[in-house]
Amino acid sequence: MPHRTIFHANEEDTTLGGRISMAREASGLSVADVVKRLGVKAATYEAWEADRSEPRANKLVALAGILNISPPYLLSGLGRQPAGNDAAGRKIQ
Repeated sequence: MPHRTIFHANEEDTTLGGRISMAREASGLSVADVVKRLGVKAATYEAWEADRSEPRANKLVALAGILNISPPYLLSGLGRQPAGNDAAGRKIQ
């Protein structure tokens, strides 16, 4: 089975928290917007973005819907990326 190499545009998108943060910023939503729609405490959400904890599966799927990205992208970096990013995950100006 061939090995797959995944190239990340920057360090931010190599972790779950980094991808959550990048997707939220690309969507134009604030932390307050996301936590209100997701129904979690700000401290909980901020811990996800900081890679101190991870969302449960149901919250991860809901978060992906709010941010308009795929759950596989959040988990692995593969799949539908945030709008406004090129194929390498870099922000399009």
